[in-house]
Amino acid sequence: VVPEMDSGPIIIQAAVPVLPADTPQMLGERVLKAEHQIYPYTLKVLAEGKIRLVDGQVLNSFHAVHEYTLFNPDVRF
Repeated sequence: VVPEMDSGPIIIQAAVPVLPADTPQMLGERVLKAEHQIYPYTLKVLAEGKIRLVDGQVLNSFHAVHEYTLFNPDVRF
């Protein structure tokens, strides 16, 4: 956690489709749904030691992650 909102390293992010008929509210609801899945999953893998943050760098299984971990909101964990 860093003091500035949304300024820490990306640990996990979701792919959320943007549909042609989307309104900002519709897209926001889809993003929020994905965030509700990502948050507990991220806490789980952090608690299990599968992902660590060291000096502001994300380490996955103790190796540096060069690409962001992508979360598919259609897959349940």
